[in-house]
Amino acid sequence: MRKTPTVLVALLGLASPVLAEGGTWAARGAELAEAAPAGAVVVACYRGPLRDVIWDRPEIAFTDSLRRAGYDMAQAQAIAERVCRDPALVDDRAGLAALTQELMAQTPRARG
Repeated sequence: MRKTPTVLVALLGLASPVLAEGGTWAARGAELAEAAPAGAVVVACYRGPLRDVIWDRPEIAFTDSLRRAGYDMAQAQAIAERVCRDPALVDDRAGLAALTQELMAQTPRARG
């Protein structure tokens, strides 16, 4: 039985003042990924200034952590895009984590 990785959520961008102090958003995502426990998936989404998901997108830390969890680039991008661009999950960290875990469970890994 394969172990489900830990899922950590970080919302990056204009709508997320928690991470707004200093550094670029990409650098902050990279810092989060480095600080995460081994094998953790870091859900890092750039959030635009509106509740609409017009500019929302996954940060590289998110897709990279999915790649380390065994998904190929296409799978990682598809999972991350689906999670970050869901309008129902705007400002819902628990929902982001739950959807990520659900999609990971439904998607066979390319390796591992």
